[in-house]
This record gives sequence, C-alpha cells and structure tokens, in this order.
Amino acid sequence: MTEELRALLVCPVTRTSLIWDEERLELVSEAAGVAFPVRDGVPVMLIEEARILPPHLAMGRPFRSSAPSEAGAIPRSPPSPRP
Repeated sequence: MTEELRALLVCPVTRTSLIWDEERLELVSEAAGVAFPVRDGVPVMLIEEARILPPHLAMGRPFRSSAPSEAGAIPRSPPSPRP
C-alpha cells in the first residue's frame, strides 16, 4: 500500500486519521479502538473485519456494544437516537 493512499484514508467510524502498523499490516484507529487489516496491499475498511485494540492502545472509547455478539465478531454500537 502506498504512502499516498494511506494519507487519503480515514477511519470509517470516527473519520479521524489512521496510523500505519507495518509489523501487523494494519491501519490503526486509536480514536475508535480498532485496527483495519491490509490484505495483498488493499486496506479492508469494514468494521466487521477490524480487530478490537486492547484498552491501553485505544485513545478513545473502544468500539463496543452492550448487545451480545457472535463469537469472533466485532460488537456493534446501537444507532444514535434521532431528534
């Protein structure tokens, strides 16, 4: 993945910048508390594919839900109420 492409990408959850983790081949969103994989040079920016970061690595509140989830799946936040 090119540096130019990385500069254009933002977290789909928080719209904040991402940090490139070359060792794990992931784009990390500290604000959302998740890391998106890069497979064969293609960033997979789907929250369903993201890895939840340990709390000490997440800057903001980790992307969590109070609803139970399937094993291995990322919990989803409930939709925000509309005014």
